[in-house]
Amino acid sequence: MHIATAFVLVALLYPLLRSLDIFPTNAIVEISRAIDDARGGSLQYRFDQEARLLEKASQRVLFGWGRYGRNRVYEVLEGGVGADASVTDGRWTITLGQFGLVGFLAEFGLLSISVFRAASALKFAESFRDSVFLSALALIVAINIIDLLPNATLSPWTWLLAGSLLGRSEMILARSRNRKPQSSPLKSATIEEAKLATPKAAI
Repeated sequence: MHIATAFVLVALLYPLLRSLDIFPTNAIVEISRAIDDARGGSLQYRFDQEARLLEKASQRVLFGWGRYGRNRVYEVLEGGVGADASVTDGRWTITLGQFGLVGFLAEFGLLSISVFRAASALKFAESFRDSVFLSALALIVAINIIDLLPNATLSPWTWLLAGSLLGRSEMILARSRNRKPQSSPLKSATIEEAKLATPKAAI
């Protein structure tokens, strides 16, 4: 569950980390180049495009540019003709550019809250099997969320998994709230004996 929570936190903080130039893009590119130079170059191109799109999104950071390609970066070619010079691979760049920070938190936050609620419900799981299933589903949802950073792969299946996880977590939390503590029979018997042994006050 800690891994799932960490994945979700990285996804939520990723735009902030990129805008502050804290995310280790150079180190990741160097590792990729050491494995395959072509893949490292492709990853560097993605990071460069993200930086350009993030700079464009920062001009309207709250609610974004809206649809119809206004969030994309254009260049003026010879003859005054404009051309689209941006490549939007990650879902977060599309959402942040089109709908701003409000839209990003609405979409990614709605997906992430299911993992956070599952982390809260884990300690109230009634059996080891329930805790394993809850943790496994939370990790699957978290991997789907972290995959939205390099890819625009948001599908109804992701929403279905997040909804199932949130529903199960809320049911476990509701059961824990409704569960009344049962008094020990020995304690109840001791209280009754004490009442019988106490002499009644004279009237």
